[in-house]
Amino acid sequence: MARAVAKVWVWLVVAAVLAAGVLAAWLASWGPFSAASPSPSPSPTASSPTPTFSPTPAPVFAERPVTVAEHLPSAELLTEVTLDEVAKGWVVAIHDASSIDDSGVETPGPRVLYLIAPDGTRYELGNLDVLGLSKPDIVAWDGARQKILLVNQLTDLMVFDMVSGTVDSTWSFCANQGYVRGSARDGAWLVRGSCDGEGIDGLYTDAGVELPSSIVGKGFGYTVFDVGDIQVQSEFETSPDERFTAFYPDGTSAAIPSSMAGDCYMIGKGRGETFVAYCYTDAGALDVWEFPVDGSTPTQVIAADQLDAFRIALGISGPGDFFVSGYCADSPLRVVEVTAETSRLGVLRGGALEPLVEPPYEFRHCLAASGTAALVSGDGLLWYTDLESGLTVELLPGAGDAYPLHVIGTEGYRAILHP
Repeated sequence: MARAVAKVWVWLVVAAVLAAGVLAAWLASWGPFSAASPSPSPSPTASSPTPTFSPTPAPVFAERPVTVAEHLPSAELLTEVTLDEVAKGWVVAIHDASSIDDSGVETPGPRVLYLIAPDGTRYELGNLDVLGLSKPDIVAWDGARQKILLVNQLTDLMVFDMVSGTVDSTWSFCANQGYVRGSARDGAWLVRGSCDGEGIDGLYTDAGVELPSSIVGKGFGYTVFDVGDIQVQSEFETSPDERFTAFYPDGTSAAIPSSMAGDCYMIGKGRGETFVAYCYTDAGALDVWEFPVDGSTPTQVIAADQLDAFRIALGISGPGDFFVSGYCADSPLRVVEVTAETSRLGVLRGGALEPLVEPPYEFRHCLAASGTAALVSGDGLLWYTDLESGLTVELLPGAGDAYPLHVIGTEGYRAILHP
């Protein structure tokens, strides 16, 4: 039963990359953050018969007010100095102040895009309702160019300029609701998604023009994750040693064997140049492995007995009643997400999985990790957790004082780390 449910989960949830970058440090005491340096994009001029190039004019910084409304968190005014300080460890996220009461009645609230420092200080980038977005999600963040790719209603892609606070360009990728994730790459957008069951994977300009590239497309029965410049494709219902294929920047590809680990299903990027998969053994046990993209020997990172002990600690009745739905790691302190009726997080300490210290809400997801720090979301909240001490820093509130109202807050793909 769990294996069938797990396959459905992978089909619906994991079929794209959370190409969100990694968390580089845990506040100042864990090490300095290194800022990204924007590089101007050249554009042709028409002043000479021989083509010449000049930098695109830099956008003019625009001050913007802080939106004040019920269920919105406090925030500071954005300044040019703040934008120049942005580096790894910063976050952009959307907070939806709409709320739903116990009877299911929804009260609309504004949707605001925030820039958040590692210490939890929030700066408003823009009120997305004012900009005309009614159902926004974040697709990717280009830190060097200070641009964010948004999607509205899962149909229209929009490039938001962090400096000017405006939407530079918009293009439609699907007449009906589609699915899209992505990342910034070389001044363009690597977009992975689908529309009416057809893949739209490719490299696109800000204006939505597809560029020549070697991007591996997502077809029926395939999942693709990006591990740096290497693309890893997983094909369902194939033999273990033919299931995973790595596509390298030089145009070559190679199968990544996995039969030594069992019946494996890719769930994302692992530590360094690896991807991670959960695997069923012949006996039905479940464990987690990291596979190097160069095809070298994989490593079991969470053993079946560790997962089973964690299941018992969570009160999950049987081994067939849960599966692994996520994984974050950038140090020996690994975080695994398991899903039964709800999703829970465990951190591997001293050879055992322990429940992650976190606010008392039900749904929890680890979005990224670096060193001993993890970016975690749940019930509309967004926070950092120190995996060693258990200390947390709230980045965006969820239900808050309004409980038992459910404030939508930060859900789905509405938060991303500086790339």
